[in-house]
Amino acid sequence: MKAAQRIYPLLLAAYPVLALFSSNQSLLPIHDLWRPLAVAVAGAGLCFLTLSAVFRSWEKSLFPTAVVVLSFANYFTVMSVVPVYARSTEAFIIWLILTLAVAGFGAWKWKWHQITAIFAGILVFFPISKIVYGEYFKWIENRREQSIRTQLERKVGSLPNIIYIILDGYGRTDVFENTYGFSNQWFIDGLRERNFYVAMKAHSNYCQTELSLSSSLNLQFVQNISAIKPSDIGQRPTFQSVIEGNRTMARLRQLGYQTSAITTGFPSFNFANADIKPTKQMGTSLFESTLIQSTPLALNDSVSVSLFSTRRKLLADGLAQLSGLGAPTSRPRITFAHILAPHPPFVFGPNGEEVPKTSAFGYWDGSDYLEKGWSADSYRKGYAGQATYISKQILGAIDRILRESDRPPIIIIQGDHGPKLGLSQSYLEKTNIDECFPILNAYLVPDAVKRQLYPSITPVNSFRTIFRALFGDNLPNLPDRSWYSPYGRPLEFTEVTKK
Repeated sequence: MKAAQRIYPLLLAAYPVLALFSSNQSLLPIHDLWRPLAVAVAGAGLCFLTLSAVFRSWEKSLFPTAVVVLSFANYFTVMSVVPVYARSTEAFIIWLILTLAVAGFGAWKWKWHQITAIFAGILVFFPISKIVYGEYFKWIENRREQSIRTQLERKVGSLPNIIYIILDGYGRTDVFENTYGFSNQWFIDGLRERNFYVAMKAHSNYCQTELSLSSSLNLQFVQNISAIKPSDIGQRPTFQSVIEGNRTMARLRQLGYQTSAITTGFPSFNFANADIKPTKQMGTSLFESTLIQSTPLALNDSVSVSLFSTRRKLLADGLAQLSGLGAPTSRPRITFAHILAPHPPFVFGPNGEEVPKTSAFGYWDGSDYLEKGWSADSYRKGYAGQATYISKQILGAIDRILRESDRPPIIIIQGDHGPKLGLSQSYLEKTNIDECFPILNAYLVPDAVKRQLYPSITPVNSFRTIFRALFGDNLPNLPDRSWYSPYGRPLEFTEVTKK
């Protein structure tokens, strides 16, 4: 037997990892790929060696290894055809029997290893090609961003530090009261007591994180950002370079600002070019967590508990870093802080307590959350608890920042979109836009800026207003418009402003 044929179980083990990564490459840094890929291939190798000892034949162990690794990686897909709840013990036993039966039959009957090896090679060729092209495209985009980035910096001690806080999925007060049955009016009152202007009719320009932040940080609608090409409409383009090389930070660098970032797990926000780098996140990545949820490992409580614990730690670390932003700086600083909450998964109760698992661990939202078998009530309860806790922590962080700052800072607190229980990831007609688009939008700014704010201001106009009022930039406000687009085709926009 040719040596090349012996590796097809390894290729088939690699395929689910490569396929998932290539489908979400715009969200993920390349280094997120290596660890799960190595684990998948090493696991397949160990399985191959074990079965070789069982069958006393390398050839007979090839196809059974392929069956085991593919069945393991696609446990919930396999069990979707069986009328048994996939998370039950009975389902796992059925899966195990089916897998062993097919593997045993393959060891006895399967002889077409050359054809299988060719098929496996073709299968992994496509995601690898897509990944290589995507990484090359990212490299080109980064080179372009660096070539146009100005290096003009000067000390301007009188300028305020700017803190831009994104609370992922944080909606508007009226949505909480009407749709979720709880009130955060105490939080709004607390912001006003601290001299924030709260835009009570605010809505997001888009209902996806990357679209929303590409727009707000670049002071422009996504449709008009030159780096995002119309030819990308049929795919999910790379937004990372658009966000990290954004116009807001570039303009502030010209004025002598340092840039920094606080991130809590969303892979598109690496900010490798920031003057002050975000803290390295530990534990499993979002990509690895998603892979785990497709395997029987998701049935293991200890694995699930570990994922939830890591999530709690990431959020707690991010909030702690946020609280420390009041320390005096020698130069003015713009800090982008992305707190991946109250977005699922829900790990905090209203007082910061651990919550009973109301769903499997996953960053699913909207229709994806419900399609995983979890209830609308669990979403409402989990969201309300996490939003309440995050709100308390934000007020505490603001108090510490204001107490320790040597000059009044500018603080913007926004939801990138609202809660998404009523969102369909694919269809506008199935989406409750009155839930998904209304957002928290609050500003602690000098009076010259505050006078230009208004109740329905959208994120695309946030930095336009600040730059116009403070720096005299010629940046008139854009119309406060909103668009829906499917997750798989994010540039396929349908305007919903008048709806």
